[in-house]
Amino acid sequence: MSDLAGWGNYPRIPTEQLVPARAEAIAPLLAGRSGLVARGQGRAYGDAALGMATTLTSSRLNRMRRFDPASGELTVEAGVTIADILATYVPRGFFLKVVPGTKFVSIGGAIAADVHGKNHHRDGGFGDHVIALR
Repeated sequence: MSDLAGWGNYPRIPTEQLVPARAEAIAPLLAGRSGLVARGQGRAYGDAALGMATTLTSSRLNRMRRFDPASGELTVEAGVTIADILATYVPRGFFLKVVPGTKFVSIGGAIAADVHGKNHHRDGGFGDHVIALR
């Protein structure tokens, strides 16, 4: 058990934290558990990413899997952060359509919260640019 909190550091909740390093390791970790919540980088306000019993943290699921420069499509694991993507692809001339107020959000968290940027009136939320989810 460890105490976890969101970005605002309140509330702090005791939870069993699971931190798989590979996607294949997730299913066996879930067997027989309830009250589980997935967590990215913990940048959610309040308690959105805190499991009352168990929290599955995606921080080690942080690999960029595939990029197609012709289409701009990028395949990543849930724990990749917007900062990771910007550091890798801005020098190559690519930028994300939607970027929230912090670049330290995980992609899994950005999808789960459907974060938005200053351009949401024009380009929508993060989820509007997700092609597939597995």
